[in-house]
Amino acid sequence: MNGKVKVSILGALFCVMAAGFAGAPLLATSASHEGVDFVYTSEATVGEAQGILQHLGHLKAGSYKRGTVDAATRDALMGFQYSHTLRPTGRVDGETLTQLLQHRPATDSDGDSVPDLRDKCPDTPKGAKVDAHGCPKDSDGDGVADGLDRCPDTPRGVNVNADGCTADTDGDGVTDDKDRCPDTPRGVKVNADGCTPDTDGDGVTDDKDRCPDTPRGTKVDARGCPEKREPTPAPSATPLVLEGVNFETSSARLTPASQPVLDKVADSLRAHPDVRIEIAGYTDSTGSTGLNNRLSKARADSVRDYLASKGVSASRMETQGHGSSRPIADNGTAAGRAANRRVEMRRID
Repeated sequence: MNGKVKVSILGALFCVMAAGFAGAPLLATSASHEGVDFVYTSEATVGEAQGILQHLGHLKAGSYKRGTVDAATRDALMGFQYSHTLRPTGRVDGETLTQLLQHRPATDSDGDSVPDLRDKCPDTPKGAKVDAHGCPKDSDGDGVADGLDRCPDTPRGVNVNADGCTADTDGDGVTDDKDRCPDTPRGVKVNADGCTPDTDGDGVTDDKDRCPDTPRGTKVDARGCPEKREPTPAPSATPLVLEGVNFETSSARLTPASQPVLDKVADSLRAHPDVRIEIAGYTDSTGSTGLNNRLSKARADSVRDYLASKGVSASRMETQGHGSSRPIADNGTAAGRAANRRVEMRRID
């Protein structure tokens, strides 16, 4: 190569370098054997260099145009070169790039500040707090990482939602740890235990109760409404034999089988509180007249006392003992005598 050609090439290189110092993108050159360092000018290479310079604090974010060796980038390069005893060329030359790449920040794919090479949990969600291995911390052990957990002190074993707070599976406003009825249908009102209340205490919950104000103790149907009962007829003025009311032999003590019959009589009298009755006792012809009169009266009194124990006022009841004086069957037969041993009731007003 003659001298004129050499001077032309160096002159061209000088112009390229001057343009680089003026802030324009540098062009590629490979004249290192002529005393000029190789210069990296691709946009990607310059951009990577700028990123490293920014990471090291030599270049301020937003002060430069990426991929271009502008004034801010040139100043940053020179600052880096001074601090690393390199020639302050202000260019991305081979020596400078080699030094820069040694300071390239380690890759941190999930942004948890733990480099991928040390990160045992490389897919940590953004915002989660991690340990030295890059794995999420979960202080309360509820499966929701610290930093994402809005309720970081949840008791152990409690079911939580995506925010780490105690869940309310059935959406009734009572959290699962306090909900004694965790499957309440949506929209149903519940009490503090998460259960549907039964305001009137009739055994039918409010959401199904068609009669929510039923008085306490009232028998109700499946809808929570009082059961319909056939009205009990009032006692008649015609004497009524109380079939099934019997006594122990020669005694005024009622047999257990007599009680259901008298319970129905008590129901009727309570349903008609204005009715007064007479209870009359009778015997068969066996025994003396005096004994039969006393026994028949005692048996009538036993019936009255039982009805009074069931809530019928004693003042509404009179008792009589007629002994064997008014038979309704033949005392000469066993069946007739059984029929004559009876208690009758009739309305007296």
